Amino acid sequence: ARMITARNPKRHTSYLNPAIIADSLILAEKQVIDDVTRLVLVNRATGRERRLLTPGAMISGSATSAGGRVAWVEKIPDPRWANRDYTRLRIHSLSTGKTVSLGRKSRLFAPALSPDGKRLAAIGTDSLDRCSLVILSLPGGITEASYLLDTLLQAMHPSWTDDGRKLVFTALTGDGETVAMLDPETGRYRFLLP
Repeated sequence: ARMITARNPKRHTSYLNPAIIADSLILAEKQVIDDVTRLVLVNRATGRERRLLTPGAMISGSATSAGGRVAWVEKIPDPRWANRDYTRLRIHSLSTGKTVSLGRKSRLFAPALSPDGKRLAAIGTDSLDRCSLVILSLPGGITEASYLLDTLLQAMHPSWTDDGRKLVFTALTGDGETVAMLDPETGRYRFLLP
């Protein structure tokens, strides 16, 4: 392993969720102690970085990239009720430089772009805290499917298989964490670990 970016002892910096998006580029969420969070592109050979964009109230660690797109989740506070908030999915096209918002007053978290960038999976919760896996088609954000999970199951960290046909996710059950896989064709999931 080698260090790509130079350390600055006077300015604590963290790079989260690094993803290789081209032979020479890494996309990362950059957090600096005295600045807002930004999404940056880092040249693997030189360590030079370029600001891709400055998101709104981004939920830390939610950035994902695949198929020429970057997706993340922003927190939207309810203007009236302090204990209620929503989320907004944001999708940025690396080829056009345009960013679009998907959903209004949604409760979607942990986005995962399919390998081809044509679909997005996310964890959804409703007002009763029931958990579901939601699949949206891109670029429009139309809901393809929503899979309500068992009452005592919380899904986290979805990820598409390399062929883009199934979703793997961390499942929190009454017995602890395990790994599960959802087959969108059948709508069934199974635990991969005991």
